[in-house]
Amino acid sequence: MGKRHLVSRLGRRRAAVVYYYLLALAYASVLGGMAFGLLPIESSVAFVTIPIAARAVTVATRHYDDTLLLTPANAGAIMLHFVFVIVLIFAYAVEVSNVFLLTIVSLTLALFLTAKFISKRPEPPVAQPT
Repeated sequence: MGKRHLVSRLGRRRAAVVYYYLLALAYASVLGGMAFGLLPIESSVAFVTIPIAARAVTVATRHYDDTLLLTPANAGAIMLHFVFVIVLIFAYAVEVSNVFLLTIVSLTLALFLTAKFISKRPEPPVAQPT
């Protein structure tokens, strides 16, 4: 009665299949983003969530018509979303920290060499024997 969400429009069986393809698309987008340099290579850590996705899809495709048995798939989807996003945030943090660390090391080295160069006193002239 008045439901207009995707599952009610597609039906549970087709919605489970669409769920599978949407998850595959999420992992493909990470792979494509890394391939085209849009995502840091550290984003590959997102693939550790594949077992969570596989379990959620398996439960959803087997038990799409039983609400009670579908509950683990719903919980898996929530956990997958949370872990996937946290892992991608971690990947960006690692990339930023590496860039930040490299910047700090470079600036420190530049300041050290500049200070060394500035503080270098000219050597006194060597007395020539007469």
